Amino acid sequence: MIFFPWSRRKRREETSPAAESAETPDGRTRETAAEAAVTPGSRMRDAAAEGAETPDSRMRDTAADGAEIPDGMAASAADNAGAEPSGEGSGDSSRGTEQTEKMYIIAGLGNPGRKYEKTRHNCGFEALDILADRARIDVSSPKFHALCGTGAIDGQKVLLMKPQTYMNLSGQAVQAACAYYKVDPAAQLIVLYDDISLEPGQLRIRAKGSAGGHNGIKNIIQMLGTDQFLRVKIGTGRQPSDYQQVDWVLGHFPPDQRADMEDAFDRAARAAQALLTEDPEQVMSQFNRRQEKE
Repeated sequence: MIFFPWSRRKRREETSPAAESAETPDGRTRETAAEAAVTPGSRMRDAAAEGAETPDSRMRDTAADGAEIPDGMAASAADNAGAEPSGEGSGDSSRGTEQTEKMYIIAGLGNPGRKYEKTRHNCGFEALDILADRARIDVSSPKFHALCGTGAIDGQKVLLMKPQTYMNLSGQAVQAACAYYKVDPAAQLIVLYDDISLEPGQLRIRAKGSAGGHNGIKNIIQMLGTDQFLRVKIGTGRQPSDYQQVDWVLGHFPPDQRADMEDAFDRAARAAQALLTEDPEQVMSQFNRRQEKE
């Protein structure tokens, strides 16, 4: 049998594209997989950075009804606060004990960021800070889409948390913590927040009820699937007729109200502490009565 040189060359030319095509898809698959693995994260980080820097206009568009929250804002809050209880129980055999022991969760609601500090919508943050200082609990650990701290108050184990999801998605943080600690919201959850239907500085404690137009509470009820949980409402007063509600809740207290509000935050912190060990009805009768000005 006679072989001609060009037949080998032809055979190589025929097999070479096949070899290349066999290699190319693998290479492209690996490149595509790498791009797919990286691109969403980078996009999420880009969106998070944008959302973290410019929440005001987006918040003003969404805070009134809470229907939608821009992805960048939600991503920013989740990235900054930590979606998982990172570090909690890691390498620690006590994690199983933490999940089975009775844990109380006290959540103060508000919006993260310096521009929202001391606004009416951040009453929950301010009251929680007072409670944390009094109990010497550091609320700075990023877990459950929130800043958290654990400790003991009057012999009860507590998780203090400040959701970093922006107000309208507060339920994401609260639900994550409740699920992790297997908390019964009706007995072990206390939420501190602002209420425009109450006079500035007035407190009202409730064991259940509707959101009353408060988007943070609305989201908590939605995420938990129940409205049965203790709440400490802190009055901010209703907006004047020439104000939009969103502008009012994101605004600051006038100087002549600030001292009264500081007192209200202290009383709200004491009310939350009392709810850990006392009958809710007794706490209501003590703190729900209208404060008389001296």
